[in-house]
Amino acid sequence: MTTFVFNPFTHKLDATGTGGGGGGDITITGNDNNPQTASAFTIVGVGNITFTWDGVKFVIDETTSSSQITWNSVSGTTQAMTAFNGYICTNSGLVTLTMPATGVPVDGLGAGDIVKVVGYGAGGIRISQPANTQITLFNGQTTAGVSGFVQTDGSQATELSLICVTGAPNYRWAQFEAGQGNMTPN
Repeated sequence: MTTFVFNPFTHKLDATGTGGGGGGDITITGNDNNPQTASAFTIVGVGNITFTWDGVKFVIDETTSSSQITWNSVSGTTQAMTAFNGYICTNSGLVTLTMPATGVPVDGLGAGDIVKVVGYGAGGIRISQPANTQITLFNGQTTAGVSGFVQTDGSQATELSLICVTGAPNYRWAQFEAGQGNMTPN
């Protein structure tokens, strides 16, 4: 038997351990501790993630996760961010967004705090961070603390999704979806 854990960065299941058994079937044990073997099944996980086994491969779907995000239009040049909010920045100048001062980290299959940013204005986006915070993107990480930030090149249709991966005292946020546009960690 192989144990799998959902990896929010790759959107795949990572094998975390193996044990005995295994005749090609997948066994699911419910709350009643009675195993159920199936060649096809669907599991709805924490955070509205659905795992579907079609007998050949797992398909992971987060279709309802965006419904948990409250979207906000940012027409000005500054905005404080809060968890489970998305920000659509439309100003023609540079828009500076400030990350939340705290965050609830991801825990196993549970959802951590998430923020999303869409840059639609021509001036670009800067995501500043408070003390004890660091942001990791696919292409690098920011300097920890208030001097670190992420900045776009000013191209329109920039998109970035971040999830809190470690909590107090040092908050770390990580990119978890392939974003659009050029983002530079500083």
